[in-house]
Amino acid sequence: MDPGYLINNAISSLAVVLSLGIAGWTIIGIARVWRTKAIATNPSPELLQPVEQRLQRLEQTTEAIALEVERIAEGQRFVTKLLSDAEHQPPRLGTAR
Repeated sequence: MDPGYLINNAISSLAVVLSLGIAGWTIIGIARVWRTKAIATNPSPELLQPVEQRLQRLEQTTEAIALEVERIAEGQRFVTKLLSDAEHQPPRLGTAR
């Protein structure tokens, strides 16, 4: 047997296997996209319920964060007012200015 024949035969076999593998992965990918599109166009109520619950929790959390941020801003305004008023008052006894 000629060594060149074996190498050419191995390369040809490898090319066939790789081609079949690529074709198989392509078909699987297309099937996954098709299945995902089918699910996305007709979602069942069982799939939507957890999403709705998560969105409700997210909305409640966002409202709580907004309330806390407003409280922080209110505190900052109060402290700023106190500091600006303290500059216009006469110095207290025993404190350095």
